[in-house]
Amino acid sequence: MAPLSKLTLTKFERSQTHQDPVLDRRAKALNALAQQRDVLHSALEGRDHIVKSAKWATDEHGNRHRIEKNRLVRPWFFKEAQGWLVQLKYGARIVLLDTEHNAVVVPALNDVAEVLEVFEKALRAGEFDKSLSMLAQRKTKSAEIDHA
Repeated sequence: MAPLSKLTLTKFERSQTHQDPVLDRRAKALNALAQQRDVLHSALEGRDHIVKSAKWATDEHGNRHRIEKNRLVRPWFFKEAQGWLVQLKYGARIVLLDTEHNAVVVPALNDVAEVLEVFEKALRAGEFDKSLSMLAQRKTKSAEIDHA
């Protein structure tokens, strides 16, 4: 008797649990926005917001070890002459809020929380889906564009 004859065989294809890129981009932006709330809370207390991130490092013997490093999270808000400017970012890129504006001006640091809430509501409603999809596309070289 063959060894496989004792087993119950079937044809199975694994389904992907989440394949919608629009929802993935929206979730990424919402997670970053939640982190910016922590950055704001730290800024109101007068300190920097630092998170731990896992990295791989190679020692002198060539062995790889996982280490934790501290990483400073940069805020999406900053002080300028007209007040505090708040921007929405996707990765390192700034999201356009409408066709030409990329920042919101508020008079005080305490008002930044309200802007972050409005950004969250707009993200959940899908108002930035088109902008996020444009930012998520990889830029091509100008030579490739000319030949297209």
